[in-house]
Amino acid sequence: MAHPTGGRRPDRNPDRTPAAKGDTTEKVVFINRCAKVVKGGRRFSFSALIVAGDHDGMVGYGFGKANEVSEAIRKASEAARKSMEKVSLHENTIPHETTARACCCGRRRLEPESSRAAACARSRKRLESGTCLRSR
Repeated sequence: MAHPTGGRRPDRNPDRTPAAKGDTTEKVVFINRCAKVVKGGRRFSFSALIVAGDHDGMVGYGFGKANEVSEAIRKASEAARKSMEKVSLHENTIPHETTARACCCGRRRLEPESSRAAACARSRKRLESGTCLRSR
């Protein structure tokens, strides 16, 4: 039987009103579960990585660790709001190409997007492939 929305999954966030400028938006990037073996068995702790932005050029990230997922997310969101920095924007994208370096295979190239339609397709492809300069 065909899905009523044309084969697509229903939207999880039906309220699609755009966020107001200055209003902080947070996105959970990753939640990790760590296990520590103790006398009575395993003790689990969680860590969360969150990115926050205010739709006006301010972005930040935060990392939180706790024994519960909700506490880890709360700590990470507080850290993300505290670490927000100004990013220069040109027509809702970065003004020039830049390369960022992190640990391991942590070189990432960020490119400005030319059009909105191409931006969606290109960014999804880049996220899936994990554009890494070391492999070139």
